[in-house]
Amino acid sequence: MIYFWMILWVGLGFSAPMPEEEAEALLRNAKTWYYVARLTENSLKAHKRSERLYKKTLDILKDTQSTQGQELRQQAQLGLDQTTPRIDNAHDTFRNVLWPIWWVTESDPTAEWYDDLFMKAVELCWDNIEYQIVRLKEPERIPVVARSFRNLQLPEKSLIDEMSIQDRTQLMRDEFLIYADTNNSLYGLSDDHGRRAIGENWNTLISQQDIPVDIIRQLGVELKNQYVMLVDINIADEIPRDTDHTPIVRLDTQAYLINTKTGLIAHHIYVQGIGKDLRSQNASALWWVIGVFFFTFVATIISLKRDDEDHDIHIFGVFGVALVSYLLGGALGEFAG
Repeated sequence: MIYFWMILWVGLGFSAPMPEEEAEALLRNAKTWYYVARLTENSLKAHKRSERLYKKTLDILKDTQSTQGQELRQQAQLGLDQTTPRIDNAHDTFRNVLWPIWWVTESDPTAEWYDDLFMKAVELCWDNIEYQIVRLKEPERIPVVARSFRNLQLPEKSLIDEMSIQDRTQLMRDEFLIYADTNNSLYGLSDDHGRRAIGENWNTLISQQDIPVDIIRQLGVELKNQYVMLVDINIADEIPRDTDHTPIVRLDTQAYLINTKTGLIAHHIYVQGIGKDLRSQNASALWWVIGVFFFTFVATIISLKRDDEDHDIHIFGVFGVALVSYLLGGALGEFAG
């Protein structure tokens, strides 16, 4: 019996997460909520969530004596200190003062109602990268090599859905190559094309997370291109569904424009993409929309039956529709968290 309790105690000791590990995850989530706020015009709720995570990190690490723990505590304290002005600045923005209208006008670029939230995040990354590519004005059409990875600090299985990590990263690679083909200055380099150009070195290029300059220079020679663009799409964080918010994913994406003659990076682009999954809220939002149209229809029918000089019903209808629309936007905002 003693041996049983000893084994159980040792097992529980090994299974319990270290404070530093838990703090790393909390700081990662805090960073994600910060970018959610930035990409949604300073969402006050997102900044406050980030603030709570910084405070929780400090609480977890309050007794730590390790070097790593003290460094994480410093990071959390700096993040918390900077959150105060962020929240102050967010109070008076249009997005927070008139948040239902902000939602009715579909102004949230991170919200995904129909497709996959990872694809939404890829789309935002591409939009930011394309904006900077347009200004490069290189004379040749540049081949794009897309690679996709996932943060090794995340659990082995996705926190968002049941799709395997390999399938997910392959989908994201392909999505980015599709976007690249829509730009007149770029073209997506497929695996068979790359393999045909540099053989086994292609597999090395797309599987490593470093920048193998010699291989990229070889690729430039074979493709007869002075420049090659290497794009690394990294799943930096996944936040699963909770009672007060929908699933969220953050991508950290880096694009390197590499001169294949010199092997130097001519241009470096670093962007973040956020995706929020609102597909589960489609039914609720649909009923809200139906309610708005039904109310408008009934108000119109009633007004037609009244005397033209009676304007009260018209005024009531206008303000009623505005009020219901305002409530609709508020509901959508709550869905998004």
